[in-house]
Amino acid sequence: MFYLSRTGSRATATKAPLRADGRVGAPATETAETADAEPQQAADSGPRQPPQDAAASLRPPAVRPLGPGDRENARWSIHDRTHLQCSLVYRARNLQGRFKLFEHFEWEVYFFVPDSFRLDSQTYRQDDIYADLKSYVRLASREEPLRDLLEAPLERLRLALRGGSEQALDGMRLISCLLRDALANAERHIMLDLKATANAGAVRRQRRAGEASGVVPKPGGARLILPRSLEMQIRRAIDIGPQVQRGLTECIDEELGARPEVDDTLLTAADWVKAEISLMFEAFYGRTARQVKRMSGPKKLVEALTQAALSAVDARRDSSLELELSGSLRPERVEHFEFQRHVLKRFTSSVLWLQTRVREPGRWIRHVLYALAAGAAMAFAVAAALWNGMAPSEQLMPWLFAAVIAYAVKDRLKAILQEAFSNVVARHFPDRRWDITDKSDRRIAVVDEHSGFVPFHDVQPEVLAARRRTRVHSIEEVARPETVLCHKKSFTLDNERLAALGPDFDGLAEIFRLDLHRWLAHTDDPKQTVVVADRETQSIRSYKAPRVYNIAVVYRLRYADEASQWHRLRVVVSRKGLQRVDSID
Repeated sequence: MFYLSRTGSRATATKAPLRADGRVGAPATETAETADAEPQQAADSGPRQPPQDAAASLRPPAVRPLGPGDRENARWSIHDRTHLQCSLVYRARNLQGRFKLFEHFEWEVYFFVPDSFRLDSQTYRQDDIYADLKSYVRLASREEPLRDLLEAPLERLRLALRGGSEQALDGMRLISCLLRDALANAERHIMLDLKATANAGAVRRQRRAGEASGVVPKPGGARLILPRSLEMQIRRAIDIGPQVQRGLTECIDEELGARPEVDDTLLTAADWVKAEISLMFEAFYGRTARQVKRMSGPKKLVEALTQAALSAVDARRDSSLELELSGSLRPERVEHFEFQRHVLKRFTSSVLWLQTRVREPGRWIRHVLYALAAGAAMAFAVAAALWNGMAPSEQLMPWLFAAVIAYAVKDRLKAILQEAFSNVVARHFPDRRWDITDKSDRRIAVVDEHSGFVPFHDVQPEVLAARRRTRVHSIEEVARPETVLCHKKSFTLDNERLAALGPDFDGLAEIFRLDLHRWLAHTDDPKQTVVVADRETQSIRSYKAPRVYNIAVVYRLRYADEASQWHRLRVVVSRKGLQRVDSID
């Protein structure tokens, strides 16, 4: 865990749900699983006790909505309307000062899908699974605190800029990636502490007001008082940021200016990298300022953050790119700005990209077994035809009848044998095997991948226990039957070849996205009309109720030689797509 400056312990924050439109906050409507929720019980607290109130027996515990600040092995988010995204980082361990030769990881995830989605091995075949499941693998840059970027990483940048053009280009892009990760780390900690402070203050105010008058006041409206450690954290970021930005840009200008000749490509790349650096600082200070202001934080702190963001904009005025939005924000200007910002990010992050070759490891063995199945079936057909014991010229009809029956049996025998052999290959070989290579085509990692449906009663007991954290009675599994889809990966990382790429990398990062558009094909309309009898008004009323579905996800990422607990989250979807992601841990 890396950050700017911290003292004391950090409180745990309760975060608002992540919604499909990118906003953070409570949804307009609640599902049956989230309304009137009971307190969540810890995973290791033993068996759950049934509630005293029978009417509340189907109510799940309260959820802790998932957010980008969770420090977990896997981070889930909503990529777009139909794509669920998970970010994984496979980091090599440094044991006794040196890397192990190979590092082995295990990734397992179980999707508990409502039966109403009509997903099974016949309607959703393995080819469909892998068509909907896309993975992108890149190098994981070593997590550096923001203040440390002007030390060893800056020296490595100087050495790269003194090398060849390609080395200099990669060095500039890499320092931009290190800065992006450092700022993201600092922002996560600041945002978590801000939310924790705001929640703690709201609880104290409500308690005092409730004790005094018996009336709980509405949240908000009061000035937020930040802990001294948090305010120092933010002010230190304001002080260190300009130093880092100035140090990186001056290093690039000095080293390129000292080169005997610089081609236009390298000069353009330098402008792009400096513009990307300033954009990252502008976004970091801007988002932090908006959050502090939204929570009624100190006004002077908001002004200092705003000034730091404006200073970052001034630093890229000399860039040839039109990367400034001010005054009237016309749609075409915003579109052009966002397009260029996205191009810059892809340009700098491309230094981390790796090549992936996917192959079917048991392919040739399966073909050999299929050939044996065809030979056995044909041998049976020939034997059956000869068993008649007559030449076709003597009695043609009995011979033809025997040949047709033999061919039919031969065809089915071939299919049965092929299916049996295919199951044998599937038990001993993965569905797919990845070879992950660098730009020099050297293999850095090998990934074995399995996917398929699992009967509910065959799922591991630990996985079912995690799934049932929000279930009290066994009849709930009858009321809400589910199909279980399992996805597993065995990840073997070559630490020696990873270390040869340089000290800036200590693992690989994977982003996989699951396309849910096939899953939602048989869902109901997003809203339904519900008719109720209102006792208070003595009338019949109707209202529009949202129709949503809950997909339970149980997962873990672990070193193969270590145990790890299972995590649980809930994915809420409707016919229109993904709505939000809630963590149950």
